[in-house]
Amino acid sequence: MAALRNFDRLLRPNGLLIVSTPNVTHPWSRLRFLVKGAPIYFDRLMYEQTGHRCILPDWLLELHVRAAGFENIRTSYAGSLGLTPLSRAAELAVRLVSSVTGLMPSPRTDDGNVTFVIARRG
Repeated sequence: MAALRNFDRLLRPNGLLIVSTPNVTHPWSRLRFLVKGAPIYFDRLMYEQTGHRCILPDWLLELHVRAAGFENIRTSYAGSLGLTPLSRAAELAVRLVSSVTGLMPSPRTDDGNVTFVIARRG
């Protein structure tokens, strides 16, 4: 939150803020959490290699950006998970099961492994 407030101070009026975080709400990330106890990019190895330390779902990142004083907030998703053929088949099965059972939100067509929040300085 303090970093977002600093960005607000540093940006010119109407300046554009773009922040990103791993998309922990992606169905594959949710399945990984169920199986391995950590969503994509948040296991010990990723902690040491990428520095991802705080699990931040898209809705919470949006709230923090808004609380820091930004406006016109948009969220989008991009990126490839780089899945093996077997993992891709498993992901399709997860998507099918989640759409039939309603256990997980239906993935949007723009789902990717990275969440981007774009906002304007207020």
